[in-house]
Amino acid sequence: MPLPLIGRTRALAHLLELLSDGGCSGVLLVGPAGIGKSALAQAACAELQIGGRRTLELPTMAQGALPSAALLGLVDPGTNAPMLDQMVATLDRLRTAAGPPVLVCDDVDALAGRSQQLL
Repeated sequence: MPLPLIGRTRALAHLLELLSDGGCSGVLLVGPAGIGKSALAQAACAELQIGGRRTLELPTMAQGALPSAALLGLVDPGTNAPMLDQMVATLDRLRTAAGPPVLVCDDVDALAGRSQQLL
């Protein structure tokens, strides 16, 4: 369970508004280390899940993942379909009536080249 955010209600409300906008294809939280970007993302995901949205946290190199591992959760090892097609199919399966899934990738600057390009 994420820690409560103190003094970030406006930032959280704005992030939720952006993520609820049908025309929004992504949000990038930028700031110095330790400022609370991850906590803000986790709080937004918790709120979205309550509303029926699916969220998927992708591992990064900073979390010990192998190159391109951030996207392996979106791939079915039992098929020979192109990787991008598999990822799109997985994201379609994760769509709910509340909207498309929200992918969370912390420390995106630490991703391996191919994972970063695909995101």
